[in-house]
Amino acid sequence: MGQKIAWSLLVVCSLGLFQWVPFLVVAIKRGLRRDWIALAAFAFVSVVTAIWGGLTADGPGDALLGFVAIGAIGTAVVLVWVWLFNKPAVKADAVQPSAPSGRDYLT
Repeated sequence: MGQKIAWSLLVVCSLGLFQWVPFLVVAIKRGLRRDWIALAAFAFVSVVTAIWGGLTADGPGDALLGFVAIGAIGTAVVLVWVWLFNKPAVKADAVQPSAPSGRDYLT
């Protein structure tokens, strides 16, 4: 629970600039293709919004940039809470029933 709060605070407090960091940690730990794809997607969004914000910094605020940034931050926080740090199920858990312990045979 504390890990989810910490990663969510990193995403929100950095205003989305470091939203790719939790996905990097999970991709390195698990090594699954979908984790690397999520990392690439959030890194791409971070770079695009940083460049976009730099290009429009002199003029009036860009509402579309704000919506994109808030949407990306919200998506990252939801994925951190729902998808990232939950233990992935193993196929054997769903297919094979667990073996009874030795006490079950003593009755």
